[in-house]
Amino acid sequence: MFEGKYYIDGLDMAKTYGIIRTEGSYAQLVQWPSMKQVDSNDWGDEDGEEFDLSAPVLDTRSIVINFACKGVQGSVGDFIAKLSDGAYHIFNFADIGLQFKLRAMSFPDYDGSPSLKIFSVKFSDDFPFYNYTYKAPVQTISDNPDYEIDGKKLSAYNVRVLEGTLDSIRRAPEVKENLLVKIDTLSGVTYDDKNVHFKTKDVTINCLMTANSLEQLWQNYYALLHDLIQPNERMLYCDATGEEYPFKYNSCDVEDFYPSPDIWLTFKIVLNVTSCRPEEDELVLASEDCRVIISQTNDKAINMKRYESE
Repeated sequence: MFEGKYYIDGLDMAKTYGIIRTEGSYAQLVQWPSMKQVDSNDWGDEDGEEFDLSAPVLDTRSIVINFACKGVQGSVGDFIAKLSDGAYHIFNFADIGLQFKLRAMSFPDYDGSPSLKIFSVKFSDDFPFYNYTYKAPVQTISDNPDYEIDGKKLSAYNVRVLEGTLDSIRRAPEVKENLLVKIDTLSGVTYDDKNVHFKTKDVTINCLMTANSLEQLWQNYYALLHDLIQPNERMLYCDATGEEYPFKYNSCDVEDFYPSPDIWLTFKIVLNVTSCRPEEDELVLASEDCRVIISQTNDKAINMKRYESE
């Protein structure tokens, strides 16, 4: 039943060691690594932060995988000995169509009985994009212009953006602190109040990705990561605000992964918006039936703020 699903260095783990993977490991296994920190300048007289994104790269990551060893024929000791005969081993999770080159770090949990042994192994994934060749995403869902990355709709990756994303985008960034002088013999402080500038802010994109096959899922999923970490700032467009936001990829959190019978993946992408100011509400002239009144040049709505200030 379990044979032919999990391999280590080409050896069937169930057949050779009596080892099977238990539930709850795959969400962490397929989660993208975070971005490595890059050099930056935080100018006090400008919004946001200036990052060196000429060559962004992914960081290493830790993965905890839960295993079980059933019956007297299984051998946890032999399996651990295999993990210890060299630092790196190739894990082929054939049941989901992914391979990883992993390094065992520790064995956090063990619960053993004569009939069933349950244990976990903490691995380090030091090779992001291991054995990866870029393939363009394949879209099988309908177009949706709600969000775009560098002019490409997220629906092109078979991604639907979920509730909570717009609130994250509209959340105001924190204010940078200007020069502040505190004198022990005087009440309060003296603060440079001439200008107000804002810090960078993290924006969370809540995603649901579906696919017709696991091969298509991974093609779209890793194509999205590939595009997010290209050199220089990327641009996020939000249709609801009509604005573009410069950003760099930060991290990912996979919430649920269901490889069958219906294939879908829910995950959160954390983007660091490198420069932003809180949005201002736009007041436009409209008719009683809420139709926006356009200027005589037929290309712009009539802005009521202009007339309020005159």
